[in-house]
Amino acid sequence: MGFTKKVMLFLSTMTVLSFFMITLGATFLYKVGDDAGWKMGSANLDYHTWAAKKFFRVGDILVFQYDRAQDNVLRVNFPNYHKCNAANPITTYSSGNDSITIRGPGH
Repeated sequence: MGFTKKVMLFLSTMTVLSFFMITLGATFLYKVGDDAGWKMGSANLDYHTWAAKKFFRVGDILVFQYDRAQDNVLRVNFPNYHKCNAANPITTYSSGNDSITIRGPGH
């Protein structure tokens, strides 16, 4: 009886640990702005607040959906981000449905 309890406890523990390992290793897809999407000038959505409510990890994917005739997505370096300087972007996305994988901290 004692051996059976130990085996059951071990199997239960392994099941729980496996669940956490799968969850920790999972890649998540985030639609930027949720249902509102990526729309600059939107008075109803603060992207800083939106991002602060998420937990992003390396490997996660950010999806930007927007009207390509009106908006785009620019990747800039850290100093230019803080200056709101979009003059020299690292990358410009303009398809209207862009997916960007987070490749490292600060990406």
